[in-house]
Amino acid sequence: MGTKLKERLSKGQQGVNPLDGFCRKHDIAYSQSSDLQDRHKADYELEQRAWERVKSKDAKFGEKAAAWLVTTAMKAKRNLDKRIKQGGRVTKSPQTNSFRRGVIKKVAKVLKQSPPQSTLKKSASIALNAARVAIKNVGGKKKVRVPRIIPFDHSGGFLPLLPILGALGAVGSLAGGASTIAKTIIDAKNAKKKLEEDHRHNAAMESIGAKGSGLYLRKNRRGGFGLYLKKQQHPKNYQ
Repeated sequence: MGTKLKERLSKGQQGVNPLDGFCRKHDIAYSQSSDLQDRHKADYELEQRAWERVKSKDAKFGEKAAAWLVTTAMKAKRNLDKRIKQGGRVTKSPQTNSFRRGVIKKVAKVLKQSPPQSTLKKSASIALNAARVAIKNVGGKKKVRVPRIIPFDHSGGFLPLLPILGALGAVGSLAGGASTIAKTIIDAKNAKKKLEEDHRHNAAMESIGAKGSGLYLRKNRRGGFGLYLKKQQHPKNYQ
């Protein structure tokens, strides 16, 4: 059992969000069993729960992005584990290279040195080709260790995702090539835009409800907004 997990359990920490809670359960499952089948079940369970957070309407963009990466990483890990089975026996994985240091950082360096591209697909193609070269240089896919969670810089828009998605595509956990990478980033942008629009809409509705006089909008107890008529104040002798 890892030191960080022990500390979290001793403090009774449940997770900063639902995804973090699912990752915590995954770590506990790993600490309780070293059997590959049990760990495959834990990986699959985390993959499914993370994908639910990607599709969830109440998850913030940061959690959705992290959940998408967890889903992809778990799928890649299970596929890589299947490849190392030989003759019914499970051999120790020869993966010795850091996915981030050995692949992602090298792809990011190539992208930084490349001239600006006219389309996102062209940038994705450069990232994918750079990742394939990086993986070949470290000895192939089996020598790359794909982590369960891949952190990325939230500044710089969605550009930090390019090296990560390119690396995942080269490893084989993201099918579809440059087109899929570009589409994934576009979908992420659209999801963020929708979340921001929903936030602005809710803020506007609350503002209308606060400032309204006479006929106005206000939050409904059952969800959403309702149209309300403000009660008029009449003098005591009013008839």
